[in-house]
Amino acid sequence: MSIFKRATDVIRANLSSLIDSAEDPEKMIDLFLEDAREQLAEAKRAVHEAIASSKEIEQQVQEYGEQVERWGKRAEEAVVKDRDDLAAKALAERQRYTQLRQKLLDPLEASKKNVEQAKGRLAELEQKIEEAENRRAELKARARVARAEMKVSKGLAGIDKADALGDMDRMEEKVKRMEAQAAAASEMADEEKKTDLEEEFAKLGQGSVDDELAALKKKLGKG
Repeated sequence: MSIFKRATDVIRANLSSLIDSAEDPEKMIDLFLEDAREQLAEAKRAVHEAIASSKEIEQQVQEYGEQVERWGKRAEEAVVKDRDDLAAKALAERQRYTQLRQKLLDPLEASKKNVEQAKGRLAELEQKIEEAENRRAELKARARVARAEMKVSKGLAGIDKADALGDMDRMEEKVKRMEAQAAAASEMADEEKKTDLEEEFAKLGQGSVDDELAALKKKLGKG
């Protein structure tokens, strides 16, 4: 039955392709399941029609069988009453219904087999749809996570990381140079302080020229 092939093709569709499509994955999943349920309903109608057809054939076979039995009894009644002419006619009718019944036996068997196969396929289809229903929540959640991840990735892609880090590196180098300049200025100030201090102490150890001259005259007896 082609209905089962179409329905199975729908169920076997690769759901991951829905995530990659330009459409909203969550809406696509709902549409997929809606389509699958419609296919299931169509498949059920086909099975019901097959069952009804098989029942009709089976009923016809039963009716023909009843006619075979009925005309057989009439033939016996005619023979009992010495009505061979009626017995022959009854047997002819019995034979006709027997042939009609026989012609329906093969179609009836094929119809029953078809119904059993259709029931099995229908059960498989219902199971696949149930599995898809159970997966719907998971797929929707995965779609939402994927959408959020894409937004984050696009947001990060808009940031020029290289330039930002480069600016930070340049600022750090500038700060280092300022620190070095400050350290050098502090060191020079310390050296200047040391020089002034040494000069002060040197002055303490030096006398004036007049004092030295007076001392020299005194030593020579010229004072």
